[in-house]
Amino acid sequence: MEDLIKRALKYLEIPNGRIQHIGSIQDDVILGESNFNAGIGLLKEALITNKMNKAKKLWKELEDIPIDEGEYIEEDWRYFDKGTHIYDIWHWFEEEFNLSVAVDLMGIK
Repeated sequence: MEDLIKRALKYLEIPNGRIQHIGSIQDDVILGESNFNAGIGLLKEALITNKMNKAKKLWKELEDIPIDEGEYIEEDWRYFDKGTHIYDIWHWFEEEFNLSVAVDLMGIK
């Protein structure tokens, strides 16, 4: 993850405060845009990876919370009070992390 961010920041870096000359102003602009877009793409990838890792860590925590026969949690967990239905928590995961609980966290395909 850290390596991915370093690579992204390298693309966004402009040596000496300006784009290196490679033949013409037009080429400089194209190279600058290309590097910038590559850097932004890598940063987005790093953020998505980080967000997914956070979701998986929280999911692992949730696995240790007891659930009753009606599928309500039996103790407080993070932002959720005892008695919260497990599906409400699943919906929170999907909204908060923009993922599918079934596919991304439970491995159902």
